[in-house]
Amino acid sequence: MNVYVDEGERLLHMYHIYQQFAAGTPQQRLLAVTDHNIYVINQNIVLEDSALPGSYEEGGHRNVFYEVHVVISLPTVDYIGVSRDAQVLILYAKSGLPFRVKTEAEGIKDKTCAIATGDVQLGNAIVKAITTAAESGNHEPPAVFTESTPYSLILKRYLTKELNGAPHIELQHFALVYWKEVVQPNWWRKPPAEWVQSYFVLKGTKMYLFTDSSCKEGELIINLWDCTEILELDAKKDCQWGFELVLPNGNLQLQCPSKDEMIKWMRLVNEAMNSQNDDDAAACMIMITEAQFVVAQEGEKCYSDGFIRTLVSFPLSDIRKGWIVRTDTHMALVLRVDAMYHWFFFRSETELDRIIKSLSIYPISIMEIDQHSQRCTMQHPPRQKSKLSYDKGRCVPVGWKPLVVDARVRSYIYARAKRTCLEARDREAQRRAAEEKQREREKMRERVDEDLEACEAELERVKARRDELAAEKHECFTKLKACLQRESMQKKADDERKRRV
Repeated sequence: MNVYVDEGERLLHMYHIYQQFAAGTPQQRLLAVTDHNIYVINQNIVLEDSALPGSYEEGGHRNVFYEVHVVISLPTVDYIGVSRDAQVLILYAKSGLPFRVKTEAEGIKDKTCAIATGDVQLGNAIVKAITTAAESGNHEPPAVFTESTPYSLILKRYLTKELNGAPHIELQHFALVYWKEVVQPNWWRKPPAEWVQSYFVLKGTKMYLFTDSSCKEGELIINLWDCTEILELDAKKDCQWGFELVLPNGNLQLQCPSKDEMIKWMRLVNEAMNSQNDDDAAACMIMITEAQFVVAQEGEKCYSDGFIRTLVSFPLSDIRKGWIVRTDTHMALVLRVDAMYHWFFFRSETELDRIIKSLSIYPISIMEIDQHSQRCTMQHPPRQKSKLSYDKGRCVPVGWKPLVVDARVRSYIYARAKRTCLEARDREAQRRAAEEKQREREKMRERVDEDLEACEAELERVKARRDELAAEKHECFTKLKACLQRESMQKKADDERKRRV
């Protein structure tokens, strides 16, 4: 796992996290915190016979390699926005120091990095790990805000609009879950004369039904993996430009505005039916206020435009009954609202206990189902499909990962990190030796330059002294010449006086 960008980095913590979870497209990630950086890493498993060079091989059959999505230097984190119940963490970059995002288009930078935890204890642990890593590296730890963050304001504006501007809305409980809605057969089927206009969105193997074109308020999610056949309706007997989905709980007839639109939808539905099945439950977020239970999904650009779509919303007073399901792999809560059964799958038992505690203040009958009891089939909601049977392990989403990384992966990571550190130390020793040799050469060059400058200065002094001596010699010669001239003139004058006498 050679993903480090700085030499000598030391791995401190690693967690399983998600990105784009509340948007309905959860991406499993590893969050690695070192003493220099924070990494968001994707763990890819390739089912091949031959291992990739430098990859971690698990069981000799699966090749595991790692791809870095985001690199965040600890000093560049300005502050951390923590959502209610630490389900979502958003890291904000300092001005002029954006985070490095490694995608197909290299060089992309972003000012924020959102992390979905799905567990309050995990969220708090990640915040503590980041602040502690910054402090241990002699960096100023990022500020941590839990109130009035940009994300909390987005949720508040959404709830205010969703609940028709109800005053003093307070979010009592917030969680990231997988949600599955089970309905009684044929509840959506209308008599032939009662066609209702609706808006559908096809995403993966799921078809989402919304009340209007804004796609903010949802009514139904249809898993096309359950669809056994798609039929074109008879234009004379049924309707024009229509098709029918054959489902276990009753068929669904849809009419399109044109023939081309019908052909397009039938092709896309066929592709979805023949594609690999998604998780049976949808990734989303739940919000509980004083009187309302809201299930929603974020838009793709929720953090910038604030778009959130409602999947289902109902008053807490409409909850008739609840069931708690605990197994070795599933932590679920089932709520019955009228004829609907809502399954909520939580990441940990702590999260399940937390929502039970939040709902305990309301007059809701919630009973625990013993997975080993023979009376389970009588106590939990009726199952129209075997894949909703929790004891068969099909209703739980595939996506939930444990809070901490698998021990074997951690051992490999630590071993690889140790080897990386040893290699880094060797490179550091070589670098220091080269730097020391360079410094010695520079010092020798400086000494030679100093000696040369001293010689040049001495030469200048010698030249100056020579000039001074030459000037003194010239002056002495001039004085001597003048003296000799005076003596010669004096002698001539004396000789002239003698002749006259």
